[in-house]
Amino acid sequence: MKIALSFAIVFICVHASAGVRVVSGGGYAEMQATLINSEFSTWTRVCFLKSNPCGLNEEESKMLSTSLQKTLKLRFVPHCSGSPVAIDNFGQVTIQSCALYKNQQAFAKDFGDIAGLVLLGRLLGTTDLNFSGASALAKKVFIDFNQTEQQLTVILSESSTVFHALKILRGSERFNLVSIEGLKETVDISSILKEALSCQDSEVIDWDLDVLAFQELTAKKALVETQVSWKCQDQSTFSAKAELSYSTLMSEIIFNSINVQIVQKVAF
Repeated sequence: MKIALSFAIVFICVHASAGVRVVSGGGYAEMQATLINSEFSTWTRVCFLKSNPCGLNEEESKMLSTSLQKTLKLRFVPHCSGSPVAIDNFGQVTIQSCALYKNQQAFAKDFGDIAGLVLLGRLLGTTDLNFSGASALAKKVFIDFNQTEQQLTVILSESSTVFHALKILRGSERFNLVSIEGLKETVDISSILKEALSCQDSEVIDWDLDVLAFQELTAKKALVETQVSWKCQDQSTFSAKAELSYSTLMSEIIFNSINVQIVQKVAF
């Protein structure tokens, strides 16, 4: 029989630090595309397993591998005519922002669809595939993504933002993407949250988060309450409340104001 040991953490705070991505001028879908592109091997490594879950033939595997070996920058364009994805004269992948959204730009497309567009651009920039061939391979690579998402609209007296908690499932792997969407910029805070989760003499290997509610601290400052659980490399598990606070200016997040506090930590 396991006995749960609970204790309150009076002060474990983590502030925004280097390495957390801020997409200037980009919305929620653009932030996801940028994140996917910067860590592309993470999202495609399953395709190189011996079991070949992506069903790629030898030539397709080589082309996917080639697409990982070159650093390609993304550029988002506002117009919606012609090809949604292309390579510009500077060798950058250009993606039409409207291609990343659905329902007349109201919602971001599913994560797997966005990843497919990023791979489409990378294949066009690194292989001899035409648009049709690159599109078919991209869809094949990202066909098995599943996701669930929680959204919390945080309305303050002088600003409005959206808190996103996105869970991505691919086979036995689970990824958590947590972000705050402002009027024109979206901030990924996943690494800030993970950094706040502590293990004794080991590392966090898995974590999960549920969004609960928000409080208005001031007219421009919000506190979002979440419930978080995590597993450590030594197999110990914990749960706690994570309180995330941030300030805003004209409905944009002030990056250096982001703060995470872990309270009511429980070990099982």
